[in-house]
Amino acid sequence: MQIETERLILREMNEEDFDDLYCVLADSDIMQHYPYAFDEKRVRGWIEKNQERYQIFGFGLWAVCLKENGKMIGDCGLTLQPIGNTIKPEIGYHIQKTYQRKGYAKEAAIAVRDWAFTHTPFQTIYSYMKSTNLPSMQTAQAYGCQRVDEFVDAEKEKTIVFALSKKTWLEKYKMRQEKGAPLYQYFPCQKEKMAIEQIENLRQGNLPFQITSAKNTFDGICVEYDLQSAYAGFPCVKSLTFGGKTDAVCKRVLWNLCKEKQIDCYQLIPQAEQERVQLKDADFKINDEEEVDLLIRLVERICYSQEKIDECCERFQVMISMGNVDAGIIEEILSVVADQLTDTYFLKISMNQLCNRMQREAQRVSLPKQVEKLIEDVSQMVERVNQSLQELTESVPDAAKKGWIHKNDVERIAKSIESAKKILQIVNHIEWYADNTH
Repeated sequence: MQIETERLILREMNEEDFDDLYCVLADSDIMQHYPYAFDEKRVRGWIEKNQERYQIFGFGLWAVCLKENGKMIGDCGLTLQPIGNTIKPEIGYHIQKTYQRKGYAKEAAIAVRDWAFTHTPFQTIYSYMKSTNLPSMQTAQAYGCQRVDEFVDAEKEKTIVFALSKKTWLEKYKMRQEKGAPLYQYFPCQKEKMAIEQIENLRQGNLPFQITSAKNTFDGICVEYDLQSAYAGFPCVKSLTFGGKTDAVCKRVLWNLCKEKQIDCYQLIPQAEQERVQLKDADFKINDEEEVDLLIRLVERICYSQEKIDECCERFQVMISMGNVDAGIIEEILSVVADQLTDTYFLKISMNQLCNRMQREAQRVSLPKQVEKLIEDVSQMVERVNQSLQELTESVPDAAKKGWIHKNDVERIAKSIESAKKILQIVNHIEWYADNTH
């Protein structure tokens, strides 16, 4: 996630930001309105906490960097905070002393404000601070807030609460949502994460979660949170809304899960902007033959992905032998691996649901020989993917040391490899139900 302004870039913070962030959070002048200035352990904990927020909510405090040179000068972002007796979305900001009084906090806060009202369901956003923190009050007013409340905090000091409603934001700042964006309250999917991690959380009962996009398979799925049931800053899932391009197998998997968890499902209506209808069992009625046909098509897609992986891996090995590696080929491999593992996950879950249903209906669990052979082929392909990931794990650092891959690409590729391994672990953890029925 990245937000750009005239002078700044807001991005997710990472461990490499420690030194710059330490200059902010360990400064006793900047932190005079906090109970204490941070030590090294607390600064590292601050980074880890916000990385957790990115994973759970898709937002948190972001690193504020100068666009001209990339230097991190502080943080600013959106978090869920206990304001008074209620969890509320709050914009916070901290800027290094050297860069204060230059309008950077205001510029960053305005960017976060616009992002929050465009990408989240929040109808009001807040900022709160000690009554003695005048600079923070001025920043809150500068990005559009009005003073709305005050209370005595845990340190027995008066705290001032500022707020800005979405209605005021729309009217005063003439901001509009992107054309076609639904107006009812839900989060749009985010394309930088793997969907099946979140689905697996739902299967295991680990709420809350946020479904995200994994290539074409998860295009256009949205999550609506029940903000009234927020506990410890974690809102629960209220409903899912399927877009027009959502994969049929994926929809059936999620429908069954949502029924079990009592989560409503909706479908966006084509050519009817901002309209959706609630789905029912009747919308998912297909016979066993049709379902098997869907599974076969899913397996064929997995096979096609494997062909692409094999082709790309061959090209990668040729590059290695010639001492000239293009990072793009590695990223292409990992992209196709993500598609294939996601499809394999859906295949396993769907196959298990089909077999379970047939058993409950006192039918013999009998699958076409073609399907059984394809299951065997898919299992072998998953093992080949595992081997490919191991080869990349060993080859990429070696290629980087030899200068064949730019150091800026190495970290990104390494994270993608680890993410793929995590998905592979989830896929391998799910047993084929059909294997235990013969």
